[in-house]
Amino acid sequence: MLNLVLTLMLIGCASLSHADDFSDAKRAFDNLEYAAALRGFRASRETRGDDSEVLFYLARTELILGDYKDARQTVEALLEVDPTHLDGHYLAGLIYLSLVGEVNVFRKMGMAKSAVGAWKRMVELDDNNLLGNYAVFSFYANAPGFAGGDLDEAKALLPKLQIISPAYAEMARAALAVRAEDFSQAEQHYLRATELMQSSASPLFAIAQFYYQQEQFNKSLDAMLQYQKAEKRWHDPSDAMIHFSLGSVYARLGNIELARSNFERALLSYPNRRIRELVTKALSQL
Repeated sequence: MLNLVLTLMLIGCASLSHADDFSDAKRAFDNLEYAAALRGFRASRETRGDDSEVLFYLARTELILGDYKDARQTVEALLEVDPTHLDGHYLAGLIYLSLVGEVNVFRKMGMAKSAVGAWKRMVELDDNNLLGNYAVFSFYANAPGFAGGDLDEAKALLPKLQIISPAYAEMARAALAVRAEDFSQAEQHYLRATELMQSSASPLFAIAQFYYQQEQFNKSLDAMLQYQKAEKRWHDPSDAMIHFSLGSVYARLGNIELARSNFERALLSYPNRRIRELVTKALSQL
């Protein structure tokens, strides 16, 4: 009887330890301590096996750290366990898109098609899924033609986006107006999107980038500062990207001290290889 009690106690302690490992890893992730989070999620995977929640967080962490090949293997394992995991499919698309810059020229088109394929799968699972529909639109609107971009296909999605989310439909119209070099119309669509989505960060980051490209740096800075305060979702731009963008704006405004401070913070925020290269170059030009 005593042996049975001790065995049950040990099992209970082990289960609690496994739960604590995952909780500690999530806490580290939320605190942007991604190296510690990575170790914790990998330890949790060893004890919990291919648990979908563990795999999702592990793939996200690997993506943030630039471990794209590992992230791909992890997210594909996640989708084997749970083929209907919508956020998993969205994450897979982001990972495939990140791999476009990593693979040789003969595989780039395949990776791009895998990205849009993952987002199309989201729409197949949920026809009115906003993230999936907007991601497919963005791919068609922004990808070069040889990689699958198609403005006609992008425009064809506008009525559907209008039904699902008028705010995202405005962002889509803004993107198409930019492609048409109708920048005044693009600004109006972006502003309308920010009005319709005052509680969301996405339109603010988009209009900040638009103003930067138009060399309206004060407006870009104002939008970026609002973006920092706005409610964000897991798939919004990383802290490294935010600080790089802020540093770029401050540099163009001549505030070298704040530009340098934000670039240095970007380097401390686990930038991927591309952002690290951009930040390093920007620092050398201050």
